[in-house]
Amino acid sequence: MNITVKDCEVTLTAEEWADFVATAGYGIHYWADYPCIVDTEALTYTVKFPGTCEDPGDYGDPTSTYEITKEALENAVAQAIREMPWRAANYYGDVCAEDADVAIQIAIFGKVIYG
Repeated sequence: MNITVKDCEVTLTAEEWADFVATAGYGIHYWADYPCIVDTEALTYTVKFPGTCEDPGDYGDPTSTYEITKEALENAVAQAIREMPWRAANYYGDVCAEDADVAIQIAIFGKVIYG
């Protein structure tokens, strides 16, 4: 069976966003500095890169920080669902750390580069 997702729009409530980024902290710690900065008023999630990652390759400056807005995270989740439709069900309800990691990487790098 081949599943193709052409259109996907994701909207997170503020509470869903907060739960998502709280979970993301557990999933991204192998490549990003922890803890990340969560601003629940501005709905931004700031990640310092590369943290514990030994070789960032062509993806980012070791002294960089990345601020991910709620909209950027929504777009990243939609991209993850379009490109990896088998993950779609994982983004409904409680999100696991691995799926949160995928969305955070997409929000920062435009694709998954770690794991």
